[in-house]
Amino acid sequence: MTGRRVAVVTGAARGIGTATVRRLARDGWAVVAVDRCADDPDVPYPRADPGRLDLLAQEFPLISTVRADVRDAAALQRAVELAETEFGGLDTGVHAVAVSPGSTRTDMLRATADLYHLPDVDQLAAQQLTGRPLEPEEVAAAVAWACSPESFALTGSVLHADGGFTA
Repeated sequence: MTGRRVAVVTGAARGIGTATVRRLARDGWAVVAVDRCADDPDVPYPRADPGRLDLLAQEFPLISTVRADVRDAAALQRAVELAETEFGGLDTGVHAVAVSPGSTRTDMLRATADLYHLPDVDQLAAQQLTGRPLEPEEVAAAVAWACSPESFALTGSVLHADGGFTA
């Protein structure tokens, strides 16, 4: 290991995933940015195109990209192997994508709306107590902290970066 921290971030080509990749890279992390970069009929919003992932790699020298679906275990293994061979190891993984590994129709947004007893996914942003939707960079700041050595005491806990909605 070089002393540099290394992360694999899924959902890296848009939204919170992109903001997290940028935040970690600015903080000196090496990042393997993973995204499918293609629309998915099981996800109710447009996905990022491949160019967005390429732009991240051009923006920071310590970002490598992998085009892969997180539901493909072999593809995720290749991302981990890339982190190990190119950057010397892996310190953390950030799953910032709306589908979960091992599932073909799992929508994390729907599950989150259900958790908060909201009838509609669109109400998630409207219900945040900050009085406005959180920006991806605000969530990425919490994720970056959770990945940092300063979060050492946070073990087995759920960190809610939701603008105060969870009490």
